[in-house]
Amino acid sequence: MGMEENILGEINLIKSIDKQDSRSLAGYKDINQKEMSYGYPSNPVPTSEKFPYKPFVRKAMEKNFNDVAKTLKLDSHSVNTGKNFIESVIEYKQLKHPEELNKYAYNRNANLEDTALISTYNCIIESYGRQLRKYCSDLNGIDGYNEEFFTTTASNQHLMDRFENELEKSTPEKLNEKIADRVEDATEEFIKNRNEYNDKIKDIYYAAQKVTNANPDNAEIQTQAQEAAKQRIHLMKSEPVSLFESMVTKLSNAALKNDELKSVYTENDKLNMNKIIDDVSAIYAVMEVCNVYGLFKMNEEFITDFLNGFE
Repeated sequence: MGMEENILGEINLIKSIDKQDSRSLAGYKDINQKEMSYGYPSNPVPTSEKFPYKPFVRKAMEKNFNDVAKTLKLDSHSVNTGKNFIESVIEYKQLKHPEELNKYAYNRNANLEDTALISTYNCIIESYGRQLRKYCSDLNGIDGYNEEFFTTTASNQHLMDRFENELEKSTPEKLNEKIADRVEDATEEFIKNRNEYNDKIKDIYYAAQKVTNANPDNAEIQTQAQEAAKQRIHLMKSEPVSLFESMVTKLSNAALKNDELKSVYTENDKLNMNKIIDDVSAIYAVMEVCNVYGLFKMNEEFITDFLNGFE
């Protein structure tokens, strides 16, 4: 009889959690609010605190980023830059796109466009989120997930350890090495393009100087040569560049204007480009991890807001 009662209690608990999940996702602020006969409220805004997926998404990002950073041999400063960026991504998504943190509650309606890997990660995160909700429910009743409870409860570390082990088993071997290869390719492409750009600038100035030297007494020709050189350089600067190069440029410019960044990225009043490139590599690695594992959308809106944040 005791076993039957335990099973019934477990079933009722799961039903209660499912009911709360569906009401919160539908936009009800009060989980006991009666459903209106004319349907759900317009423009519901789910609250990510209701759904305990954030710590598991964070762990998935950190675990895979750490693997990539190790392959790239990033130093501790760049690793910390990557970890800080992970927190920035989570805060941004929680504020502007909470549906990306809440998507795991919809996991039973799988997206056909997802890869098998992304679907597997979604299932694991949904499963462990449900387990954490059960712990919260056992102690606090069906009141929703509390992040402070998660971070201060020792039993949940065991849950996180099991989660990380399951991720490890579900992550294809050497996949993070391939992500590191992507980051290295982006870095090498940037350096190659920057060297080519600098060579072209030198050639333009050299050609203008050659015309000036050949016409020492003709101010009009000298002016025309200089204006033509400026125009060519202006056109070069307006050409589209890679995301990696955009980040390097934005961070470099910010380091020259912002005193706090200047203390980090300059030495003897000169930019430490190696440090800037390494930190951008860390940020780029996090973006690749988000894309490959389907953790967050690294879309144009996010990238634009992120780059503008350097200004």
